[in-house]
Amino acid sequence: MVLSARGCVPALRQTAGQEVTMFNEILVPLDGSELAESALDPALALARKNCAELIFLRVLPL
Repeated sequence: MVLSARGCVPALRQTAGQEVTMFNEILVPLDGSELAESALDPALALARKNCAELIFLRVLPL
């Protein structure tokens, strides 16, 4: 699943005179554990700050 923030203003940094965003896409692996689920809020905050897409990867045991 992919989630993108529309209409946001990216946090920019300057590199060699050019402004660039830090992240365009953020991969969030989820395995159903509480630890993995606790990564959702920080990932969403980072995505909003950088106008990045969140890509969720669900990992299941075989």
